[in-house]
Amino acid sequence: MAGLQITKTWDVRASSTLEKFNPDVVDQIFKGIPVLDFMLASGKVRMLNGGRRISEPLLYLQNPNFQPYEHYDLVATAPTDEVTRAFYKWRLYNTSIVTSEQEILENSGSDTQLFDLLKTKVKNAEMSMRDGLATDLFAAQTGKRLDGLATHISETATTVGELAEATYTWWVPSRITSGVDILSLRKNMRTMRNNILDGVPDAERAGLVIVTTQAIHEAYEDTLQDIVRFTAADQNPRAGNGFGGFQNALSFSDIPLIWDSKVPANTMYFINTAFLGFVLHSELNFKMSEMRHRVDQHASVSHIQFMGNLTGSARRHQGGIFNITV
Repeated sequence: MAGLQITKTWDVRASSTLEKFNPDVVDQIFKGIPVLDFMLASGKVRMLNGGRRISEPLLYLQNPNFQPYEHYDLVATAPTDEVTRAFYKWRLYNTSIVTSEQEILENSGSDTQLFDLLKTKVKNAEMSMRDGLATDLFAAQTGKRLDGLATHISETATTVGELAEATYTWWVPSRITSGVDILSLRKNMRTMRNNILDGVPDAERAGLVIVTTQAIHEAYEDTLQDIVRFTAADQNPRAGNGFGGFQNALSFSDIPLIWDSKVPANTMYFINTAFLGFVLHSELNFKMSEMRHRVDQHASVSHIQFMGNLTGSARRHQGGIFNITV
């Protein structure tokens, strides 16, 4: 899309009076990305420095040698094989920053520069990278894109981490796929909460967050009586300011409930970040390369790069409510 074009007559008024410009470039494109920010927050990301794939160890069988006994009873000593692995590919993303020597020189004068063009281009590239990742975070994995939430918490059976849930029944997220309207939503949310927290130690419950659309979030809020309309920050110290500026996030059973514009319509995800999170390569963690001069042009190119993926280690502790009508 081309920029705004105007025709101007340089009469005595225009020639004698400077126009007033705001030196700050105001964003007109990007929306809030609270879930990506939350999942990329300090302490929630694992860094690796290499490897052909990302591997997650999975404990999937009980030890069969448990038994009661008396005196000289023989005890079971069967060999055990209770651990397997899920494997995830590295996913790479790039955003290029391109500048010509002429536009940088034209923008360099302290008495003519309205804003720093290069800094603005870098900021736009960073925001474009994060916005694209936020979109793919909620999408299903296709092509070279990361394994998003629509893959990890899929509405239908799928293969994740090279494990087919049709074969490995313990690798199935909790799903509610029909019959949910705003009147029955709280009942289904209770069921989903109980399903995904079954067997989760208290120490690993703190990473749970419920994410939905703005429409469902507002409809849910409308169902609450004023007397129970508490903010997550009131009820739970881990909520409040930790969700991309959603200081007044709602709460359900002490679980923060937020909305994100990237969530697919009619959907609510229950995400436990103790078992689902980003793994990044330590050398390409949104790293910006040096500006490199092109050999055939008076122009320079730099790249912001991402190498990582969203990986999970326990799909049964994740859940989704789909096709919600409000």
